[in-house]
Amino acid sequence: MAFGQQERVIYNFRGQLDGKIPAPYAGLVADSAGNLYGTTSQGGGSRNCGSSNHVPIGCGVVYELTPPSAPGSPWTEQVLYAFQDGADGSGPAATLAIDASGNLFGTSQRGGANDNGTVFELSPPATQGGAWTFSTIYSYVDFDNGFNPNGVILDQAGNLYSEEYGYPNSNGNVFELSPPATQGNPWTYSLLYSFQGIGAGDGAWPRGSLALDSQGNLYGATNFGGGTCPWGQCGMVFGLIKPSSPGGAWAEQVLYTFTGGNDGGQPYGGVVFRGTSLYGTTSEGGNPGGGTIFRMSPLQGGSWGFKTIFDFNFSLTGSGPTSGVTLDAVGNMYSTASTSSSFGQNGEVYKISPPTAPGGAWTFKLMYAFPQCGPSACEPFSGVIFSGSQRNLFGVATLGGKNGLGAVYEVVQ
Repeated sequence: MAFGQQERVIYNFRGQLDGKIPAPYAGLVADSAGNLYGTTSQGGGSRNCGSSNHVPIGCGVVYELTPPSAPGSPWTEQVLYAFQDGADGSGPAATLAIDASGNLFGTSQRGGANDNGTVFELSPPATQGGAWTFSTIYSYVDFDNGFNPNGVILDQAGNLYSEEYGYPNSNGNVFELSPPATQGNPWTYSLLYSFQGIGAGDGAWPRGSLALDSQGNLYGATNFGGGTCPWGQCGMVFGLIKPSSPGGAWAEQVLYTFTGGNDGGQPYGGVVFRGTSLYGTTSEGGNPGGGTIFRMSPLQGGSWGFKTIFDFNFSLTGSGPTSGVTLDAVGNMYSTASTSSSFGQNGEVYKISPPTAPGGAWTFKLMYAFPQCGPSACEPFSGVIFSGSQRNLFGVATLGGKNGLGAVYEVVQ
């Protein structure tokens, strides 16, 4: 049996009907009514997008899950959009963003003008039950302008920010997409920063989610570059300071460079703010080497302090966190790790609670250990979220489920 809190699969994907194989690092978002939204990187149609043996597998979908109207009733899934591998893109592989009006924003890894990916918007219908409206708001033309964007975040003015692979320095970029002043006109792409790589003391290949502070500055992490470590390159945490005047250059600040020792290395999950502090995870390093959770806080003079607040232990707590953390109102942190101490490589959901006294240790609690892939969901590489008024956790498992095509799960607290 699985150990920890009660888990239940709330939806099993069905392939061509509604998508399959959720992208490993694509999690969920929720609206104020408790509806969940996500993507699958395959399935959802009869298009042949990278299938084997010429068997159509579909190009991925954006889906909505509506909570049950009565206790014990099933959740309801609706495919909001099925990708066609044309100008719309294909293979969405990142967590969506949602604005106050319920519009969804996301990215695809392929398709578009030259099969290098797209940024898209899905707008809800004016009347309940109507069709959602899909728009490609940016299409990557060639590798010289980047490709394969990560997930986007929104600021209060409706600008989108994200990271992408590619040129001009081959180490990845951070970019902004600004909405048009007149609806229907093109969005404006701006390259904010191009990483210089390890030789320049800078990072390479940004991953995970960006974070915005109250002044509009951006923060994130790269999982390569930054410095050398036992397995190659360790990554770093960076800030991008917004220019004081429109049209000015964003200034990069390297906040911390990982060494692969007790501080950890290769932060796949990005960073998140709580107050003025940043929190994140590393998938490697720490003591005894199963990955870490870290906190960074600003110091006088513009530098940042770094502290490892939790070390993953292979046999006691699981290991290999590849997603960022979700914090509740009292500072508990929740997320997933790629291995568990109970069932090995099938993953777990965990909770880390702050110390009860100054200088004390953070406390680990196993929320759920995923059993062997099969009818049970397994391999939850993305994080977990709270939804609506419920205090339960929701997440996506890449594999397993009744049909073996991935599932959405709930962990009951």
